[in-house]
Amino acid sequence: EFDFIDAVIASLGSTPHAFRFEKDVLQKGIPDLLFVEAAVNDDTNGFSACAQVRGMEGIFRHALKANPMMDIVMLDFIYDPFLILMGSGEMPDVVLNHERVANRYHVTSVNMVSEIHSRIKSGELTWEKFGGTHPAWNGHKYYCAAIDRILDASTRPVAEYVMKPHAIPDPLDKGAYSSGKLVSVREAYRLRGFSVEESWSPGDGAGTRNGFTDVTMLSTDRGGSFSFDFTGTAVGIFCVAGPDSGLVRFRIDRGEWRQIDTYTQWSGGLYLPWLYVLGENLPQGSHTLEFRTEKGCHIRDFAVNAE
Repeated sequence: EFDFIDAVIASLGSTPHAFRFEKDVLQKGIPDLLFVEAAVNDDTNGFSACAQVRGMEGIFRHALKANPMMDIVMLDFIYDPFLILMGSGEMPDVVLNHERVANRYHVTSVNMVSEIHSRIKSGELTWEKFGGTHPAWNGHKYYCAAIDRILDASTRPVAEYVMKPHAIPDPLDKGAYSSGKLVSVREAYRLRGFSVEESWSPGDGAGTRNGFTDVTMLSTDRGGSFSFDFTGTAVGIFCVAGPDSGLVRFRIDRGEWRQIDTYTQWSGGLYLPWLYVLGENLPQGSHTLEFRTEKGCHIRDFAVNAE
């Protein structure tokens, strides 16, 4: 018998996966086998090479600390820009970055980018027949077959199996989000313009994602400010970037004020889940985040790396 934990949330990437891993996976059960994919969204959402490594490595380290016996399979899916790069003989950087992490941890990986491109190049398949970025049923058959080959290649007589824990090497990046966690927005204080809404949902008809509507949000429609105390080396906000999003300003430990634009290319018609890391490489210890905006802002969780 198998028990499955479906922890999929569309449109994210390895950084939000690393911070939500405790809540969305481990609190529902400790897996024996974990599948993870983030290549497409790490690329299209513009995560830096550093973030791509820190996110994926954070997932691996958190998983293996929870269960050193856990096996992991990393998948690299394909979308249009990857197909163009492969056509010019170039492997996408995000795939190489994730493979660096998989190699470090001896994690099995399935490079669907090479798999699908080679079949299109040979004439066996077309991008249209595959179904594009969000594959048709026929496309999923190819993904499934590639994973099947990995599982078949791993099959040996039961008598030959020796169960032993996986080694956890020194990290590639000491800033990896390996102790990422989500913290309740109720811990915010000194609220001005913001309020904690018990069951937030947008009133403008824009699209949403499962898990980010009819939930508790620290929310403002017209701007405001708050403070948040945390202990760790990194902090961020897990919010929805929608039509009313825009510039936010923040500082940590009364340092220099910085700003980021939370309005994405999809925000015009979608409240898109997005995790913004506001500070990292902080000294271990207690810190204070101060946050301001003159636009709408709807935060479901704070993200903290506790190491």
